[in-house]
Amino acid sequence: MNFIKKYICELIFVVNIFLIIPNHDFKVWWQRPIINDAFGYYVYLPAVFIYHDLGYDFMQEPIEKYYKEIANDKPKGAFVVNFKGKEVNKYPPGVAYFHAPFFFLAHLTAKITGKAADGYSDLYMYFMSVSAIFWQYIFLILLRKIFKFYSLSLDAHALTAVFLAFGTNLYFYTQHFGSYSHIYSLLSISLFFYGGLQFFKNPKDSQSKKYFFVMCFGMALALVVRNLNVLAFLFLPVMGFKLKDFKNYVQVIKTKTGVSALLVSSSIVFSMLLFWKLQSGYWLIDSYPDEHFYWTQPQILKSLFSVHKGWFFYTPIALIALFGFLFAPRKIAFHFLAITALIIYVVSSWGTWDYGTGFSMRAYIDWYLIVSLGF
Repeated sequence: MNFIKKYICELIFVVNIFLIIPNHDFKVWWQRPIINDAFGYYVYLPAVFIYHDLGYDFMQEPIEKYYKEIANDKPKGAFVVNFKGKEVNKYPPGVAYFHAPFFFLAHLTAKITGKAADGYSDLYMYFMSVSAIFWQYIFLILLRKIFKFYSLSLDAHALTAVFLAFGTNLYFYTQHFGSYSHIYSLLSISLFFYGGLQFFKNPKDSQSKKYFFVMCFGMALALVVRNLNVLAFLFLPVMGFKLKDFKNYVQVIKTKTGVSALLVSSSIVFSMLLFWKLQSGYWLIDSYPDEHFYWTQPQILKSLFSVHKGWFFYTPIALIALFGFLFAPRKIAFHFLAITALIIYVVSSWGTWDYGTGFSMRAYIDWYLIVSLGF
């Protein structure tokens, strides 16, 4: 039992790896990890490193080769929007950054073995599946560190990890739609949260500088994965941010590590702006010109309880987890539940409230750190 608790993250990783083959037939287009929204998240890698084409005209060939059934559906239509007369990828490049190591491994393997090095062959699809599973594994390890910070037991972490990995729609968005943004948002937000917990605990401590770097790095990644992740700043009060300690924070920022943290995180965000500039000629764009939030018409009941996609209907364990905050310290419980309420309002206010193809309400996965702590 102690072995299982200690190595639960590794065990989940191995189980997920073994499930790739039974869960996927890469010859069938809709069983590939690069479909629908994932076309846009992933396309930066083949566009930059294989085809050198940020206009994405190259996509017609791999679509006709590997996605014959949808070859007539204008492959760029899934992710390209028109901004002031220019075609722009509406999805930011953050997911591609997470996929990059596995993309390069796939590309190298294809070159060595003589397989099609086109970015879309079955070999690339397998590596993209491994990518999602690997980053879920890193998230679970990070979650263990967060649990340790709150003095929560290995038993609690092991149960939470299993429930999350196999009892929520995180499973679907790791195994099947693992190239959507959600697992990467969850990891980035959790990294920001963990760095902040450690940094704000004692900003005067000599070790705090490295956690400031972690916090900035996590937020930068969160922003370039999904711009709406800026809402993670709402965690600041529960992470320990205090206005009275602001001078101490400034002192850390003035150090070499602090400056490096700001430079690295700024560079990550700048890379997104640069992609927009190269595609459209503008540094800032509205990448969803035809889709909007309807703040006065949130579909909260549908978002949570509908048979169509309701979060609590299809992922009831999330509702159970939120009840766990009834047993948490009042101040912490209030902050987490208030953030959850705001997230529900924002998510349910999106024009396409069900967020299209998928299982359960996928937009809430980004915030499963809250669900995890509720257990």
